[in-house]
Amino acid sequence: MEDDGLEGPHPARKDERDALLETVNYIFRISKDRPPSIATDYPHVYAPDNLSNISIIKSGEKIISSVAVWPCDILVGDARLRVGGINAVGTLPEFRKRGLGSRVMEAAHQRLRDLNCHVGLLSTGIHDWYRGLGWESAGTQRTYRLDRSNIGLLPSLATGIAMHAADQDAHEDILALHHAARLGARRTAHHFGQVLSTKKVSGGVVARKDARVVAYLLSSGHDIVEWGGPAEIVAGLVQAWFQRLDDPNASTSDRENDLLTGIALHAFGAPCPLLNLLDTLRIPYALNHLGMMRIVDPQGILQAFGCTDITLSQHGETFDLKSGDQSDTRTRSELAKLYFGPERISNFADHILPFPFWQWGLERV
Repeated sequence: MEDDGLEGPHPARKDERDALLETVNYIFRISKDRPPSIATDYPHVYAPDNLSNISIIKSGEKIISSVAVWPCDILVGDARLRVGGINAVGTLPEFRKRGLGSRVMEAAHQRLRDLNCHVGLLSTGIHDWYRGLGWESAGTQRTYRLDRSNIGLLPSLATGIAMHAADQDAHEDILALHHAARLGARRTAHHFGQVLSTKKVSGGVVARKDARVVAYLLSSGHDIVEWGGPAEIVAGLVQAWFQRLDDPNASTSDRENDLLTGIALHAFGAPCPLLNLLDTLRIPYALNHLGMMRIVDPQGILQAFGCTDITLSQHGETFDLKSGDQSDTRTRSELAKLYFGPERISNFADHILPFPFWQWGLERV
């Protein structure tokens, strides 16, 4: 489309990468007094082979609006889903209030379809704007809070199991534990190394038994952003990591220093052995949405979860669903909550819905 002297949206070309990064860095980094780190924060998103998934609008030779899509295949048990992550929707200040953000997002929606994505996922502080484009807050994230008052409730690491730093030699074992859980992306060693080098992860520890990695934690500051392994060992590793961070001799009234007051463990909403253990101990947690989601392929999601009890027909942006003698009609944005919760917006097919869904922070863009 070309009007008002503007060109696009169209996929970014390799010779436009530098101009694209200049614009995105200005909007999301430089204008906020931060270093221009987009390319290093999201190396996989702005890699040359992903530029065709980035939609741009230009004024002359200047890129003035853009949005990036990064496709990621995830497993949720036996279900395999393709998630289209949305990164850095932005327009230069002097070109705002002209609908350019909506135009690049429409192009991104088409790209999600072209990439055979089941869902789109993004994080934002302007929820109502995205709701107008068919997105909705959905999916479940739990954040458990642990401090000196309750860390001792967790089991300690068993004899013969010790905590070590998650060095390069541990990466292969961490990937093996991650893939064995069948929860999250099918990662390559290259991509795993890329995301570990970004600011999403500041450290990590592993539990070793006879030199073999049997559990791991990845952290950002005092937050555990990913974990894997048997529940008892992961819980013991959490306790050991907390004790390493904690200084019981530090002044508790010194507000000038960055004192450890507690740690957070991020987890999904579906039952699993670690969450069952923490819930049995009644460790408190906050319940939040995973992000804003757009249902791209509602029929494909049903097929991915092997769900034959629900039939679906589409009429524009409205969807009719049937299950036995139940029926329901939902918009695309309402489908996000119906399919993935956490709110129960309908009793329709509540013996099946919501489906479990999770994408680790390392895979988010």
